[in-house]
Amino acid sequence: MIFEKYKHANTNIADLRKGMTTILMHRAANKIEQASKEVIYAFLEGEDATSLLQATQKLTNLPPHNLKNTRRTVATHFIEQNKYRI
Repeated sequence: MIFEKYKHANTNIADLRKGMTTILMHRAANKIEQASKEVIYAFLEGEDATSLLQATQKLTNLPPHNLKNTRRTVATHFIEQNKYRI
């Protein structure tokens, strides 16, 4: 994983960065899936649309993660710091 390359004196910073990346990956996957659905529905119908929708779901599938807690952890860090700086 990318974060294994970086060694921080403070492991909280590494966990924070990992959490922020996870949040962004899930948000991007959702946007990609939604946009691709709109395009597929606009151009295709029936079995062709179904097969492309299934392929889209496979390509944008991410492992399940509790994003609510991750967002809270990230927000708490920045609130405690009183600035948006890592």
